[in-house]
Amino acid sequence: MKYWIICLAVFGAMRTGPAGRPAPGDAAPSFRSEVFPIIQTKCNIRLCHGERGSVPFANYALVKRNAQNISKRIADPKAPMPPKDSNIRLSAEEMQTIRKWVAAGAPQN
Repeated sequence: MKYWIICLAVFGAMRTGPAGRPAPGDAAPSFRSEVFPIIQTKCNIRLCHGERGSVPFANYALVKRNAQNISKRIADPKAPMPPKDSNIRLSAEEMQTIRKWVAAGAPQN
């Protein structure tokens, strides 16, 4: 039994790189084709994070500048983003895509 626990621990450690970042073999989600479309359809709307919003997410630089905060807020039960009253929800897959991209250093890929 100890053998299996050790194997699982070693395998888990091999799947991530330094500081919990994805291992080199795990490609980060593409900003252009995966992350930005989520941001555009779920965040960059109306007065939220569009051009008139207080923190616009109109391009890579603006999204990257806020990447850590975005990653935290999309899973924050007390102050979730998008807000509950917006009737817009991120799927678990969309949240995972954003978190994985941020964990990989928010690359412009």
